[in-house]
Amino acid sequence: QRHRADMARRVLFALKATQALVFVNKDTKVRDLVFRLQRQSLEMTWLEASMNKRSRREHLDMFRSGKVKALAVTDVLARGLDVPRCDVVVNLDPPRDVINYVHRAGRTGRLGRKGVVVTILTPKERIVMKKVKRSLSQIAFEEAFVAHGRLQSCASAIRSVTNDTIVGAEKKSTSVTTKANRVASEAESAKAKLARRRR
Repeated sequence: QRHRADMARRVLFALKATQALVFVNKDTKVRDLVFRLQRQSLEMTWLEASMNKRSRREHLDMFRSGKVKALAVTDVLARGLDVPRCDVVVNLDPPRDVINYVHRAGRTGRLGRKGVVVTILTPKERIVMKKVKRSLSQIAFEEAFVAHGRLQSCASAIRSVTNDTIVGAEKKSTSVTTKANRVASEAESAKAKLARRRR
């Protein structure tokens, strides 16, 4: 988890994110992630299930107003969340399925703006993104690799992104998936396509 958090930090700085959402799969991970990144000088807040409505509103207002640049959140708490200036989504944990991926990706690139989605994976988790790639065949993914202990190369890899890119890893490395170019409109198109398949 520490390596994932460090790579997330490097990605956010490399992309010079205006506003970023960082997704985790478990509510119990949210606060720990934020504390780790705050200690590394990243302005960040979070939403978690145990918060009352007032606290959630205060944390969300901090993010929307630009007082902090990143918000850590789970899928449940991100439902209905609309942040027009969000230009980066980081999946610290991989999405559970393609619908989950599309939902997260749709949080960025709003109103015709460009957006980037970065998914951090272990080699064993790459099967998830293979399924996403098959389902979203209209999006061209590319792959590159970043090894453990060489996280500085993550920054240059991310900066060179022009299309949808998977920055992967081998053995004990951590991998990153980046998706760019109007993510929101592509996500909506993917949702419609999946809905038609289910009929």
